[in-house]
Amino acid sequence: MSQYPHGEGARSSVGAAPTAMPVTTTFEFPEWHVERYVGSCFGLIVRSMGALKSFGAAFKAIAGGEVTQYTELLEDSRRHAIDRMIENARIMGGNAIVGMRFDSSEMGESLTEIVAYGTAVVVVPKDVIGLVVLGVIAVIAVVGWTRLHRHGESPAAAPGWQPTPESFRDPSTGRLMRVWIDPADGTRHYVPEPSP
Repeated sequence: MSQYPHGEGARSSVGAAPTAMPVTTTFEFPEWHVERYVGSCFGLIVRSMGALKSFGAAFKAIAGGEVTQYTELLEDSRRHAIDRMIENARIMGGNAIVGMRFDSSEMGESLTEIVAYGTAVVVVPKDVIGLVVLGVIAVIAVVGWTRLHRHGESPAAAPGWQPTPESFRDPSTGRLMRVWIDPADGTRHYVPEPSP
């Protein structure tokens, strides 16, 4: 997954290190779980090429082929729009952007408006979700084992139960417990030993 549509990383300013905010044109990340949708975010920039570059671009257009002055202007403008969109998402509390798109229009004869927009979201790695689920399962298992362990506790042995040589001290009450077995179904029961 790329942090930037072209893989080089969005930049917060010219020459700065890439930001850590992932941006995608899809509505989900394969490696991450969208925990919360924050809202729409955008970055807007209006640019003019300038008289001198426009003059050079006009000659290039007459000759035919790619007009590199316009290409560079639009590439630079898109990067700035993305940077502003990322900053807007950060201000809103997002740590990623999904559904990113561009739109552009002309304003007058020499101005170009470019907007990058998307949905700011809060994402967590799916590994973290797995660890949380695993932790919840472990807690449920421990609680279930504890309840199962105490399930057979009885105030006195029932007729037909057979005592075993096993005994233990109940950590929660400090009482000495004797293990009895019901031969009818093989269940273990824990009966407090009489106090001496």
